[in-house]
Amino acid sequence: MNIHVNFRNTPFYSLSILIIFSTFLSASVQAERAYVSDALTIPIRSGHSIQHRIKKYLNSGTVLEVVELSEDKEWSHVTAAGSDGWVRNQYIQNAPTAKLQLISAKNQLVRLKETTQNQNLRLKTLSSELNTLQKQHSKLSKNHDSTEEEFSDLKQLSANAIRIDRANSALIKDNQLMKVDMEQLKAERDKYKSDNFNKGLQLGAGILIIGILVGFIMKSKGRKQTNSW
Repeated sequence: MNIHVNFRNTPFYSLSILIIFSTFLSASVQAERAYVSDALTIPIRSGHSIQHRIKKYLNSGTVLEVVELSEDKEWSHVTAAGSDGWVRNQYIQNAPTAKLQLISAKNQLVRLKETTQNQNLRLKTLSSELNTLQKQHSKLSKNHDSTEEEFSDLKQLSANAIRIDRANSALIKDNQLMKVDMEQLKAERDKYKSDNFNKGLQLGAGILIIGILVGFIMKSKGRKQTNSW
């Protein structure tokens, strides 16, 4: 258990106050301001009575480890600063002294200031990072819009390409059908020409035969007339 020295209930404390107060009264004519010193000490003895010898003096605020209490509960056997001994309980308290509390409060204030400064720096850094991210987001949004437009154009071009491909396929099919029709027409034309040629030959041959027959008949009639004359 940590115990701190308390001088407020000690004869030394009262005596010091009286001395300081007397000094203050004697010097009050000069109107100088002074303060009560808190640099007080208490004795640590070899036993639990004022008859035991003083081993050393402990400064105000010294941390003590209480080993045991005397039977009358007025003394405590303590260890402090590498030595042990007995001190009166009226000199010690369970809470740290005001000076130590003030030092602790100052240290905490320093740490809080350092923490606040670090947090401010962190906040500044985060704000800068946020600003950078916002700019990047804005840039990405613009790029996204541009990409969407390009994608829309590509979709339109793709749709046009599909329509053109379909139209081209239809034209190729129609061209193939037209070629088939032309081949059929050509075949029919060639057949018609061949038929006309054959018919011409047949007609010419018929006319020739008829001419020969007519000539022969005419010769035969001419001979008969001659003979009748």
